[in-house]
Amino acid sequence: MEKCLRTGMDPSGVQPKRDPIRPNNLSATTRSVESKSSPEKSKSPIDQQSSSSSTACTEKSEEYRPTTDTRLKDQVSAPLATVPKIFSGCCPNETSIIVEISKAYQQLQEKRIKSYATIVVKGTFERATGRKYACDLDHTMKSKANEFLLCGEFVNAIGQFANLHSSIDKFDLFKKYSYPFDCIDTCYRNRKNNWIETGQLELPDGTWMDMNYLKEFYMSGEKMRMHADPDEAVRMFGPSFDQLKNELARPMRAIDITDEETFALMGLVLFDGDNKSVSMETRMHCRYIRNRLFRELMDYCIHSGGIDDGPVRFASIVLLITSANNLRSQAKEIFHMVKMFNMFDFPKIFDEAYSHE
Repeated sequence: MEKCLRTGMDPSGVQPKRDPIRPNNLSATTRSVESKSSPEKSKSPIDQQSSSSSTACTEKSEEYRPTTDTRLKDQVSAPLATVPKIFSGCCPNETSIIVEISKAYQQLQEKRIKSYATIVVKGTFERATGRKYACDLDHTMKSKANEFLLCGEFVNAIGQFANLHSSIDKFDLFKKYSYPFDCIDTCYRNRKNNWIETGQLELPDGTWMDMNYLKEFYMSGEKMRMHADPDEAVRMFGPSFDQLKNELARPMRAIDITDEETFALMGLVLFDGDNKSVSMETRMHCRYIRNRLFRELMDYCIHSGGIDDGPVRFASIVLLITSANNLRSQAKEIFHMVKMFNMFDFPKIFDEAYSHE
């Protein structure tokens, strides 16, 4: 401005403010100066074109000016009417992966009811709660083997997994996934129980297990007898239960994880794009599916928790992927120790479940 004044510019023509996006912010002095400007006919054609272009830009800017009474947080935090609208991150022509996993899990629950409806479990009833506490190691291990097969049917019910071309890669992903899924499913089914403090855990067959009496539980086997002292079994398997509670169950309860978030976690653990034992084609497919799951989960967290708490909740769920994989690594080490010292006569199907490198 000082340079302009030195060259002879009229001080009354100097504008104190310039804001082409919000012209209403101009002061009264500026508006009075603009009103005293020369008429359009005194301008050259170039000046007239420049003036019209400036006016057009100003009007266009006013069209995109945001209003002050609308906040993104209020829009995102609005309640949703239907479940499919939550997962807006998926493509219009593609089904939400979280919805597919939820349908597969519902089928799994129905198969569990049919599978365990006719099985007689030896146990004791508690009068206060009506719970039946299993005290039969043989049945529990048979149930674990059955859960391994049901888990295979669960993953094959997910379309994105069933569409994998290589059956070898599918089986490899499934073997690595079976135990983390069992851990996530156990914490999910018992999320409303106070099992972290009481140690009373509900099993998939509807019976209950009191982890405070592990020694008596390991001594109950008839067909599957222990070849070691029950106290050694407690020392061997006890830390794995503590790890399950501290690394997975407590964080899930702390954030009050929802059904949709649990299904997303199940899918994120299943589609491991960093599994080097599968082909590159399968890895790329898993990475694509996992990225879609990340987008769907982020959309859900922001819709439910808002723009402030949503990303924090998303990060808390993603961290559970590592916790689930760590539980499998710990269980694999325990299984090898049990085989080395011949503590149990495990079914052969467990060799497949824990032989993955």
